[in-house]
Amino acid sequence: MKYLRPFTYPFSNSRWHWTLLTCGVALFVPIVGLMVVIGYLFGVIEGFVRRDSDAEYPAFRTDQLLTYLVRGAWPFLVQFIVNLAITMPIMAVFMVVMFGFVLRQGQPNLPLLWGIEAVYFLSLVLVQILAAPVTKGFYLRAGLMQDFYGVFSLRYLFAFIRRVGWLSMLVALIEFAAGIGVLLLSIPLGCVAGAIGLIMAFALIQMASHHYLYQLYLLYLQRGGEPIPLKEPGQEALAVESVEAPADVSSDPDGSGD
Repeated sequence: MKYLRPFTYPFSNSRWHWTLLTCGVALFVPIVGLMVVIGYLFGVIEGFVRRDSDAEYPAFRTDQLLTYLVRGAWPFLVQFIVNLAITMPIMAVFMVVMFGFVLRQGQPNLPLLWGIEAVYFLSLVLVQILAAPVTKGFYLRAGLMQDFYGVFSLRYLFAFIRRVGWLSMLVALIEFAAGIGVLLLSIPLGCVAGAIGLIMAFALIQMASHHYLYQLYLLYLQRGGEPIPLKEPGQEALAVESVEAPADVSSDPDGSGD
C-alpha cells in the first residue's frame, strides 16, 4: 500500500484546483451531490483499473453531472443499506438506554447524558472501522459493476475479507483521522479563503478514500481474488474517459503525469 499516494495523486492533473473545488461544492449538496462525486470517482477508479496505472485521471466535468449521478446512485444505495444494517443495532441499544435513563432519573443529568452520547459515538466509529471489510467490499463491487443485482455476493465478500480485510480496517482508521484533522484545521479558519480551502480539503479526502479503494482492489487481485466484472466501454453510464481533451472549464482537461 502507498499510504501517501492517495493524498498526492489529485495534484497530478493540471486542473486539480477545478476538480477539488467542484467536487467540494458538490459534497455540500445533500445526497445528490455526494452521489455525483461518487460516480465521478468510480469513473476515475475504473480508468486506473483499465490502464493499470494511476498516473493520470480526467478532471471533473460539469457537462457530465447526470452521468456521474446515475453511476454514483448504485454504490451510494449499497453503502446506505450496509451501513444501516450495521448501525441499527447500536442505535436501538442507545435509544433503549437513553429512554430507560430518562424514566429512572425523572430529570436530565447533562454530564451523564453527554457521557452516554460520547460512548455511543465512539461505538459507532469502532463498529464502522471493524465493519470496513464488509462496507468497502460491497461498495467497491457496486461502483465497478454499476449495478445492484449481484453486488451482495457472499463468495466475493469472504474472498475480499480474507485478502484485504485488515488493510480495509486500517484504511478506515486513516480516513477517520484525516476527517478529524480537517475539522481541527477548520477551527482557526474563518475567512473566505479558509472556507474555500476547507471545501477543497473535504474533496481531497473523498478522492483519497477512493484511491485507497483502488489500491485495496489491486491487492485483492494480486492475492488471487476474482476480478469484479466491468461493463464494456460505451455501454455503462460513465465510460472511461480519455485524459486527452480540451482544457476548458466544461470539458475534460489534460491530466499531467507524476
